[in-house]
Amino acid sequence: MGLPNSRQGARKVMFLAGFLLSCMLQLVPAQFQPQLSLTSEPIETFVGKDVKLSLRNAPRQFAQCQWFRQSRSGRVENIFTQFGQTQGQPEKGPGHTGRETLRDGCSLYIARLTQSDAANYTVVIQPGPDQQTGQGQQFVGRNLSDSYYLQISSLMSINLNPQRPVQGQDLTLTPQNAPKQLSFCKWVIHPRGGKEKVLEYDPEDTDQQSLSQGRTTLRQDCTLHIRQLDVSDTGNYTVKIESLLNQQQQPGQQPEIGDFQVHKGQVYLDVFQQSGHDPQKGHGPQVARASASLTYNAAVVAGTLLGSLAWADALMPVFSGLFCSLTSLRRKVIP
Repeated sequence: MGLPNSRQGARKVMFLAGFLLSCMLQLVPAQFQPQLSLTSEPIETFVGKDVKLSLRNAPRQFAQCQWFRQSRSGRVENIFTQFGQTQGQPEKGPGHTGRETLRDGCSLYIARLTQSDAANYTVVIQPGPDQQTGQGQQFVGRNLSDSYYLQISSLMSINLNPQRPVQGQDLTLTPQNAPKQLSFCKWVIHPRGGKEKVLEYDPEDTDQQSLSQGRTTLRQDCTLHIRQLDVSDTGNYTVKIESLLNQQQQPGQQPEIGDFQVHKGQVYLDVFQQSGHDPQKGHGPQVARASASLTYNAAVVAGTLLGSLAWADALMPVFSGLFCSLTSLRRKVIP
């Protein structure tokens, strides 16, 4: 088959080539197209702290950027709408609480987190014409979007009993203000110079009323008990507790990630070595003797100094009497 000789035949060939090229572009694998993604900075977020939801593979310039929040009830509210990057302040939506701001590249910054901020966040970006990602990849299509569920934990303190543990004692670590009805409990132990130890408790497991590893036992209320402490138990102890926000959940209903409230706590355990030596005992005579010797030496120095300053023979009897009294003092104090 040769090349078309007529102009009409050439047009048909060009049309067919364009059609085949468009089909090939539609078959390009998704991994070759830039994927917008959201990340949390920091990854672990706590009540009262700040968080930044950053964008990756976002266009350098955009025509419009919108942020939405979807609560546990399913209600979706607009937080921000930014038209371009140089067109003034963004428009605030019903979901704006006064603690949200837009940062570089349309990232969302939330200050002083509360439990009500735990929700699903979605960003929708409309790139400008012929925009590329930071990696130089060309965008295919118009709107880019991604969602991220922000889970917020509550900080707990951990009580040690006894507060100053000594080698050989038994120790109980109790999370403070922990929920009475928990869905999951996990302790992670990082002993100094040893292997990591993980203990988990799930109330749904009827065969698991407590979990023990060696001298360590995890109880139903998520307290951790260690028998006969050893110096090797020194290290970091971290606890994580999950509790259902809706305790009236129907039996058999599978809870989702947004149905849990997370509590976390951490403490550093320092086990002191047991010692039978009391530093306050056994030094009474030595201390008294040192004190007496110091008193005597000070008196001798004072007498010598005064004697060197004597310039009249009339004062010699006085210094002689002082020296005799110091000598008698030495006999009384020093055995």
